[in-house]
Amino acid sequence: MEIDLARVDGTVFPALVAVHAVPGNDGEPTYVTGTAIDITEKVRAEQEVRQLNVDLEARVAERTGEVVRLHEHLLEAKKSAALGSLVAGMAHELNTPVGVSLTASSLLAQKTMEYEMHTRTVSSPSRSSSRT
Repeated sequence: MEIDLARVDGTVFPALVAVHAVPGNDGEPTYVTGTAIDITEKVRAEQEVRQLNVDLEARVAERTGEVVRLHEHLLEAKKSAALGSLVAGMAHELNTPVGVSLTASSLLAQKTMEYEMHTRTVSSPSRSSSRT
């Protein structure tokens, strides 16, 4: 059993004590023997291990929190990337018909101008020849 003992100088130390009763010829205990082992270093090491476990648990909790935050950040980045891809796809789907419409309207405007120029060119000489 572990108990605290006192040294001659009065300092107290933890000890592992074993006691054994030695029987006489009649089977009754005639005396008791015992040993005490100073376990100061063992107790100190156990306390150190307990403190290291507390520190380790705190570090694990901290790192777990970091992992959770990074995971959340990664999910947000994935969501943003998916949204960007969706917006790019929608922009492409909208820009294609708009581009075709713009090209068609430009072509129509150009052809209209060419037609008007052709019409003026054709109609202008006949007017001047009728005046003379």
